[in-house]
Amino acid sequence: MSDTPLREHALLSDCGTAALVTSGGSVDWLCLPRFDSAPVLARLLDDTAGHFLIAPAAGGSATRWAYRPPGSCSTRPGRRPGEPWS
Repeated sequence: MSDTPLREHALLSDCGTAALVTSGGSVDWLCLPRFDSAPVLARLLDDTAGHFLIAPAAGGSATRWAYRPPGSCSTRPGRRPGEPWS
């Protein structure tokens, strides 16, 4: 199982499918092509079920996020529209 608690995952969705992603860039749960499909990545349940990591190769800065009220949108605190995600 993933060492990251469920509460520390963000839900990313396009209204057809969804992924649970950690602040470190690990996609720990992903069902494709629909919500009711079998999971393609399922590290939340079993480490051998796979995950996908999206992170800089040479380290980089840590990511942070916060939910905007009413809690359906995840944003990076202090970031203005058009500002790079450095």
